[in-house]
Amino acid sequence: MTSPGLDYRDLPDTEAAILISSRVSEWDREEPLRYAALGLMALAVEKRMLWRYVTDPQDGLPCHSFARWVRVCAPAGYSTIYSALRDCEALADVPAADLAQIPHECFSTMKHLSGGVRKRPEVLAAAKTGRGTLIQHVQKHFPDQHIEDTEDLRLHPTTSQKAIILQAIEE
Repeated sequence: MTSPGLDYRDLPDTEAAILISSRVSEWDREEPLRYAALGLMALAVEKRMLWRYVTDPQDGLPCHSFARWVRVCAPAGYSTIYSALRDCEALADVPAADLAQIPHECFSTMKHLSGGVRKRPEVLAAAKTGRGTLIQHVQKHFPDQHIEDTEDLRLHPTTSQKAIILQAIEE
């Protein structure tokens, strides 16, 4: 069984271009795809130059570049597609089937892990469940990776206490 969003990989270029373009257009108009699936599809379009098989509605000719393909398929999601593409390139050592199941919130943490750690099955499994689980797993089993979670700190100081706190932060 093919992972969701990856069924275009074995299609001929023309069919893959149409399928991916259709999905990206749907993503931009309706409900978002997984971030990784979007990045993997954009990566396929760029690497295989599938943009050449998509008609540009502005002139009725094939798209002349990857950037034009992005504008045609997802005008509102331009920066998201490029961000997902860059993130998927940075995590190219992670199998695409696993990457497609990792939520967007885990990408920054995964990029900070060493290649040997991030490819481990138990790390991939933790990443698929969310950032908190991933960070806890890495901290427990790979403390040398120095990954920390962020926590909100909410204070309700009085006016004079606020001045002292701000002064301490500045120093």
